Amino acid sequence: ELKTAINTLNDFASNNGASLNFSQDNETGQTIVKIVDKETDKVIRQIPSEEAVAISKSISKMTGLLIDKLA
Repeated sequence: ELKTAINTLNDFASNNGASLNFSQDNETGQTIVKIVDKETDKVIRQIPSEEAVAISKSISKMTGLLIDKLA
């Protein structure tokens, strides 16, 4: 089912002059989806946003520091 959904999304993006790029953030393990303009190779939209990924990384670091202080 996942492959079918991804193929459907890729077809839709392709028909609209864009491509989808799926990746995984190394620090958080979050799946990142980027919608990229085929002509300019510019990122149109990223889900979750760069800001959301940065916040997630900050929260993880703060949680680690808190656990170290409590231990």
